[in-house]
Amino acid sequence: MSDKQDSRSHRVLVGAYIFDSDERMLLLKRNNPPKIYAPPGGRLLPGENPTDGIIREVKEEAGIDIELLGPALIWFGKLMENSPPYLSIDFLARAKNTDIQLSEEHNDFVWSSVDEIISKRIKTITENGYGYDIKSLIQAFELYNNLLI
Repeated sequence: MSDKQDSRSHRVLVGAYIFDSDERMLLLKRNNPPKIYAPPGGRLLPGENPTDGIIREVKEEAGIDIELLGPALIWFGKLMENSPPYLSIDFLARAKNTDIQLSEEHNDFVWSSVDEIISKRIKTITENGYGYDIKSLIQAFELYNNLLI
């Protein structure tokens, strides 16, 4: 297979489950479909290291600096029926500051507790959403809490 075909077979993403000092997770509401609250993240640039990529994406999307704590989840799949498959490397992170400045890609944000995620008060993908579904968000809370022990 040629490099051109390989690059179109799937896209590589990075995401971050970012926590504040109150152990709440940052979720950004996307302007484009699916119009849901999800952790910050996006595509890697050609040749970009995943850790550099997620630091860049968070700065672009939320305007904050983060401390990476380690990998949280790797997933592969389609977020929407008509999209190409994605390979995503998602990280746990701690916010160095919480003065959110949204990019044009988002129109709202919340610092959410695990209880708010479980109660579905915040619109996220509920099933088959890979790193953005309720199950994955709860798993990120559990991983983060295990780091604090």
